[in-house]
Amino acid sequence: MRYDQIKQKQRTIYWQSDPAKLEAYGPFNSGNIGMVGNYLRVKFIDDAKLWKRAFSIYMELVQNIANYSADRDPETQDGIGMFTIDETDDHLDIWACNQIYNQDIDRVMQKGEVVGHLGKEDLRKMKRDFLLKADEHRLNSGNIGIIQVAIKAQVPIQFEVEEIDDDRSLLSIFIQLEK
Repeated sequence: MRYDQIKQKQRTIYWQSDPAKLEAYGPFNSGNIGMVGNYLRVKFIDDAKLWKRAFSIYMELVQNIANYSADRDPETQDGIGMFTIDETDDHLDIWACNQIYNQDIDRVMQKGEVVGHLGKEDLRKMKRDFLLKADEHRLNSGNIGIIQVAIKAQVPIQFEVEEIDDDRSLLSIFIQLEK
C-alpha cells in the first residue's frame, strides 16, 4: 500500500474470521493494542505455536508504531500507523507501516539488513547484547523489537521506504509467516 492510499484512511479496526483478515489503522495505544491482540488469540486458539509467533510479531510491530511513529495523534500523542494480517492456506502475510523521520532511515535500514542475515542463535545473542547496553532509566532503550520479530518470524523481513516529503517517509515492514 502506498502513502497516498494510507493518508486517505480513517481510523479503522476491521477483522473477519475465515480466512483471517485484520486491518487496524490509526493511533495505537494500550487499549486498542490489547483488543486486537485478543482477536488474534481467539482466531488462532487451535494453533498455539502459530498464535504465539503471530502475537509476538504483532506486539513488537504495533509497539514500534506506538513509540516511534513520526505521525502522532494531536490529542493523545499516540503513534499512528497501520497493521494488517491476511491469512492464506499456508501462511500469514503480516504488514505494518508508519511514518518515520528521514534522519532515522539509515539506522533502521542498517539494523534491518543486519537482522536479515543472522540465524536464530545469532539473533538471540544480538538481543542479549542490546539488552545489556540498555539504559534502565530510559523507556525502550533496549531497542530489540525488530530483533524479536526476526527471531519469531524465522524468515527474512522485508523493509520498504517511501519518501513522503523532505522530513518524513513511510516505513513498511512485511513478513510472510509460514503456518
